[in-house]
Amino acid sequence: MPARTVDKITDLIGVSASSDGHDSDRARNRRQAFGSLLGYATGFGVGIAYGLLRPGPLRGLPRPLAAFAAGGAATAATVIPYRALGVSDPLDWPVKSWAADIIPHLGYGWATAAAFDALHAGTRG
Repeated sequence: MPARTVDKITDLIGVSASSDGHDSDRARNRRQAFGSLLGYATGFGVGIAYGLLRPGPLRGLPRPLAAFAAGGAATAATVIPYRALGVSDPLDWPVKSWAADIIPHLGYGWATAAAFDALHAGTRG
């Protein structure tokens, strides 16, 4: 799915992953790599937003709910572009596909919340 998202984005901006116009192994590898980078960008973006919001609006939220919010934001940040770009319609996904998407994002949310709280445990006061 991330590689197909990269295909849509490159089509929209008028660039190609291939230097010679053919769908070579190199071009497929580039799409896979850029798809992975999109995942990292999503993780960094949600983590930055969490770090900005946790001391303020999310301050009183218990860690499990804050973790769920971070995981939900990561899920939304991936599936909304899929639908917006016409890559896939998450509304048509079977439960197994939703689970494969949501479970890792909830793990990410838990790790983000736990790391943030651990790093800021001594700064609360």
